[in-house]
Amino acid sequence: MANKSDRVLEQTRAAADHFQAGRYDQALAAARRILQKVPNQPQACQIAAMVLGRQKQLDQALYLIERAVANAPDDGAIHTSHAVILLGLGRLDDAIASFRKAVQLQPELPSALVGLATALQQARKYDEAIQLFERVRDLDPDVREAHFNLANAQLDLARADEAVETLRNAAKRFPEDPILWTMLCNAINYPSGVSASEIFGVHNRYGAIIEKGWRSKQIDFPNSPQPDRPIRVGYLSPDMRRHSVAYFLHSILKAHNPEQVLSICYSLSRHTDDMTDALRQCASEWRDCSLLNDAELEQRIKKDRVDILVELCGHFANHRLVMLAHRVAPIQVTYLGYPQTTGLRNIQYRLVDAFTDPPDEPANASEELWRLPECFICYTPPDDAPEPAPPPCVENGSITFGSFNEAKKISHEIVELWARVLDAVPGSRLLLKAASFEDPSVRNQLAQRFAAHGVKDDRLEIVGRIPKRADHLAFYSRVDIALDTFPYHGTTTTCEAMWMGVPTITLKGDRHAARVGCSLLHTVGLDDLIALDHDSYVNIASKLAAEPARLVELRKTFRQRMRASCLCDPDRFTRALEQAYRAMWVRWCENPR
Repeated sequence: MANKSDRVLEQTRAAADHFQAGRYDQALAAARRILQKVPNQPQACQIAAMVLGRQKQLDQALYLIERAVANAPDDGAIHTSHAVILLGLGRLDDAIASFRKAVQLQPELPSALVGLATALQQARKYDEAIQLFERVRDLDPDVREAHFNLANAQLDLARADEAVETLRNAAKRFPEDPILWTMLCNAINYPSGVSASEIFGVHNRYGAIIEKGWRSKQIDFPNSPQPDRPIRVGYLSPDMRRHSVAYFLHSILKAHNPEQVLSICYSLSRHTDDMTDALRQCASEWRDCSLLNDAELEQRIKKDRVDILVELCGHFANHRLVMLAHRVAPIQVTYLGYPQTTGLRNIQYRLVDAFTDPPDEPANASEELWRLPECFICYTPPDDAPEPAPPPCVENGSITFGSFNEAKKISHEIVELWARVLDAVPGSRLLLKAASFEDPSVRNQLAQRFAAHGVKDDRLEIVGRIPKRADHLAFYSRVDIALDTFPYHGTTTTCEAMWMGVPTITLKGDRHAARVGCSLLHTVGLDDLIALDHDSYVNIASKLAAEPARLVELRKTFRQRMRASCLCDPDRFTRALEQAYRAMWVRWCENPR
């Protein structure tokens, strides 16, 4: 009997080793062999469940992990795995309860503590989440997830400077970790006081880490170098769903000329919805790649003989930059989803315009900047948007400023500037809306930051997420003038505000992220709302607030103004985009090697 137990224990260790090494098929096979002999062996059930969970077979995974819990009720690691699978099923409250049970059983188990903190972060209970991440970091500084997720929570709390500091400190411990550096690339876009060259340096560091051995490697592609044939353009994104990227991509896919471009969408979206269906219907070909690893995705793209691969994510979550570092298509382009360089030399081009990236200023990009002739994006107006309501100042006699941007974009610099705007416009109020404001502690902390600049609570309203898009858009009826964030401008939020008739005031900065608002306003003929410094930002806001007749007129005419520009003219925009693709393709055909 002892020998049998020893064999099972040895086989379980082997299965666990396979799982830890990422050999998931082997881990599952080994676990199933154990379960054939010992059907309720808890660790084997756990390993099989975790593999099935990764494969999105969540019902089977839940069945197995619940068997494990029943047979090892005092094992904190098994409760942790149970919670992870519950998270995958969207059962957030149950997952938190299971994580808490794991922590109760094993108070210093890092995976349980990090899991609980991550789940609390998803539930927007940020204070407790941050305390747990800091606790894990103090218990074991080598737990990377504690550093990384702490930085994410700090971003959600609009404490971007602290997030950058957390990641910089982590970089001293994990200097070659690509996940850390891609997180730092993302986070460093948000705080004030960081130069464009410093941001480029962080991105370049990431590129150097993941492109080792690939930057100078010559790759021969089988693509036929015929400059006039239809170009096979692949669009790669994890956001082909109700997401800001999809609203801009939809116009392009719908307007592509199939005689010029055959569009192939590589969707990495694990959640699908009606926007996914809309994109699928517009694409020439559709590939659901959400379960493919990098190697499998690379082979899929090469099999399709993509000529130009356009990645739409940059350093945001679920990107595939490590794969793109291998250069999987003759031409690789970064576009739309991310407001900076990727840092990769094997991505040759980045699509911008002359307002976001003026040609007479440093590029600060590893890619060649390819400037589209007008605005760099094309907006798909929402079909469920209500008609614009009259500006609220007409009825209540006072101005309401507003910003519906993510909390992480509210830098210390912009808080001080918005406080100056409120001071310059007597009786005015500021309405802020973002998902993370559902947490009372986040609202309180932000209110304290405004109070430090003399803004009293009665002039500030902070509200959380509004689930339905139509209701979210209707909320603009409470705003007279939108105030753009800085140094990271809004994009979708600015387009939505304008579609609802609300003008946005923006401050021009020294990089793409701080010039998007300038491009949007120029495109619709409102250059007078672009401020060049803090004083002019306040003056523009004061002047516009004193012109209710202009606010009324903009409310009535903004949609017509947008439709008349390339911002909402998909055919006009996409012809220019296709010309850019054609020029890139001709250049490659002249020198395929």
